[in-house]
Parts: sequence; C-alpha cells; structure tokens
Amino acid sequence: MVPYGMALAAVSYIGHSLGAGKPGEARSGVKIVALASLVCSLAIAMVILLFKSVLIELFTDDLSVLATTKECFYLAIAALFFDWLQCCASGAIKGAGYQGLGSVGSLASLGLVAMPLSWALAFRQGWGIKGLWVGYGCSALALTAFFYALLFCWIDWEAIAEAAARDEDSGAKVKTGEGLKKYVTLKTGSRLEEPLIIAELRKTRSSTSSQSELTDDAEYAWV
Repeated sequence: MVPYGMALAAVSYIGHSLGAGKPGEARSGVKIVALASLVCSLAIAMVILLFKSVLIELFTDDLSVLATTKECFYLAIAALFFDWLQCCASGAIKGAGYQGLGSVGSLASLGLVAMPLSWALAFRQGWGIKGLWVGYGCSALALTAFFYALLFCWIDWEAIAEAAARDEDSGAKVKTGEGLKKYVTLKTGSRLEEPLIIAELRKTRSSTSSQSELTDDAEYAWV
C-alpha cells in the first residue's frame, strides 16, 4: 500500500502546484516522487527478502508449493519492484492532467507486453510460473520507462500551469461580489429585458429556458 499512498500524494502535490501556477515546484515534485519511490521500493524489497521464509510459510506448508515459490521468489520481487515504481509514476502523470494517456499506457503494457510475453515464456518456452513473473516484470519496467520519459522529456509544465491559470481567470469572472456587470440582451418574444448583474445570471446557454436565450454579442464592463 505504500506505493499507492505515494501515488496519491504525487497526484495532490503536482496538481496543486500546477494549479497555483508553479511549474517549477511540479517538476521538482516529479523528481521527489522518482527518488522517494526508488528508496521506498528498495526498502520494501529488502524487508520482504529478509523475511522470505517466514512470509512464504504464513500461506502454505506444502513442500512442493514452498519449493516452487522459493524458486521464483526473486523474480517476483524484481517484478513487484518495477510495478511499485510505475505506480508512483502514474500518480505524477495523473497530477499533470494526463489520466487518459496513463490509462492507455497501462493497457498497452498489459496487452502488448505482459500477456504475450508471459504466455510465450510460460507455455512455449516451458518456464512455467517463472515465465509469468518475467513477463509481468518486463511489462512493469516498460511502463515505468514510458511514464518517466513523459514526465522528464515530453510534458511542458509551463504550458500546463498557464492553461490552469487561464481556466482559473475565466472561472473568476462568474464569481459574485466582483462588481462585473454583464449587459445581456434577453429575448422573450419581441420584448427586451433590462441588463442583469452577472451574479444573478448563473445560467448557461444550455440551461436557459426555451423562451429566453443569450445572444452572442454580450458585452462586459467593470464597475
């Protein structure tokens, strides 16, 4: 659960940094996530390896199962290590607003790497359960590389922060108490209504009644 907690923290920190117009802090947050996830993943892996026999024996006392588990234990830890890294990186991707791209990457890594490679190694090459772990580990490694390539080489943090600032500015125009009047012509048959304060005009074009519509030539004036 530690990697998932770190991923949520990355979503919150990076998203808030971009929303506050601080792309430098968001970029630094990615570096912190990368380093922290590496350290925590190594620590978790070391703890699991240290108590390997105890952990395995908690779930089974079958000698054949114990032998098989111990054979592929190191492969499983390696696969999970990269899975923890990609989990934390996915939080940074979501915080930057690229949830869709992260989902596509995850599906592609499973469908194009994990499943075919696991099948080929486990059944065609006769590796058995080891092949399944190798396929999953390669998928997690590919996804980790993809996510960090996006974070460090492709994403334009300044552009995202500027877009967030523009959205915030446009949203601020409809807040009450700002003294902004919107002179709007409302058509009700052939009769024209008086200008309205924008605080009282909270309807959108799509939510206006069939008898009153906003015209495209609405004017704004500060008072």
